[in-house]
Amino acid sequence: MKTVNKIFSILGVSIALGMSSCVGDLDLEPIDPNQITPNRVTLEQIPQIMAKCYSSLAYSGQTGPDGDSDISGLDGGTSQYTRALFMLQEFTTDESKWIWPDAGVIDLVTNTWGNGNVNIFGTYSRLYTHIGVCNDFLRLVAPENLSSLGLIPSEEQQAEIEQYKLETRALRALSYYWALDLFGNAGFVDETTANGVPANQLTRANLYEWLVGELEELVTAFPDGTPVYGRVGKDGVEALLARVYLNAEVYTGTPAYDKCQQHCENIIARHQGEGFEGKGLVPAYMYLFCADNDEYMPGGGGVNEILWGIPQDGVNMQAYGGTMFLCAAGVSNLTMKDNGADMQAKNYGMSEQWGCMHATKQFSEKFDSNDLRWAMWCKAAQGFNIENTNFSAFTDGYGVVKFTNLLKGNISDPSQWNIADNTQNWSTANGGIYDPAGGAAREMKYPDTD
Repeated sequence: MKTVNKIFSILGVSIALGMSSCVGDLDLEPIDPNQITPNRVTLEQIPQIMAKCYSSLAYSGQTGPDGDSDISGLDGGTSQYTRALFMLQEFTTDESKWIWPDAGVIDLVTNTWGNGNVNIFGTYSRLYTHIGVCNDFLRLVAPENLSSLGLIPSEEQQAEIEQYKLETRALRALSYYWALDLFGNAGFVDETTANGVPANQLTRANLYEWLVGELEELVTAFPDGTPVYGRVGKDGVEALLARVYLNAEVYTGTPAYDKCQQHCENIIARHQGEGFEGKGLVPAYMYLFCADNDEYMPGGGGVNEILWGIPQDGVNMQAYGGTMFLCAAGVSNLTMKDNGADMQAKNYGMSEQWGCMHATKQFSEKFDSNDLRWAMWCKAAQGFNIENTNFSAFTDGYGVVKFTNLLKGNISDPSQWNIADNTQNWSTANGGIYDPAGGAAREMKYPDTD
């Protein structure tokens, strides 16, 4: 079991740091002396408050997978940050399809959504809730605010606060990137915007200009070296900037491929000499998507090919989004005898099996038997049909396996795979590419996979 950094583990923090009642008689402090409020903060509590800027990417709310959500209109699982993004980015393409008739999701899958789609509204709300949390933290640690609270940081504490500010700005930039990419013209607020003031809507081009300016400044300001596990470092920030430049022509009409290339080359240069063939890569592709992929996260102790990741932990960090969603949705307990198909969730280290997301024919046809990724899927030999003839049938579409809860030691050496053999698959016990005993031994509801 990986150790999750303390900054992610403290969730009992108010997200309304800048909110107060407009009625003086109701401006009361909580009785609980440990409760943090805008007017009752210690310097030692600042890391705890900043934790919310990170945990908002992993959790839906404050009380775990079965609890509340920071936004209304969607249940806690559906509204989790990465799951909400996946629905809008992938369900609307010819890659993956969700077969359950969840509210609004089928409209995304069939490209029939309207402006009242709850998932579109929920994703927008999730992004701007996160932006608001980051803005609140930046307001809190502004020098004039700390001074007004009578807080005088030591030199060491001030250095930590300055680093927290850089990371919070990077986290906020991530959410503004998704707003730019998904919605084009989007509202803009920062820490200088007073609470209650409506957002100023920017054009897509203007939001792009702000975003690249912010990220260029952050790349310059971020220290070199490896960040604490679970937190963003220079590689992650520069990778985000390269991604923004990659689509500059879409956002502004003017390409910026030269800038994208330069920032990618900067990242590559920092990783030379490490990992596979000294290229900064992991030994095998699947290791990036298994339960001990934290080794390849920044601060994880190994080659950090994962430039920016979100920690997950089957015991300490549970959610119905994140990799729980990505692992469980693509697996089901099926037997040839009863279902005409062969798949077992335990072979992927999971006890939870939703059986509700598979590939489209168009996506499946992009791969062939010489592709290691293809060997991970359930295909015709396992009773899955490449055609999407019955929308509600899980096996009418190849079973896409990417994220698993297996340890890399449960996965056979890829150099030994006979990938030309189309029958070979995770769920094939004889000659397969996984260790069935190792998978079953891990059977977990929530995966450890970052």
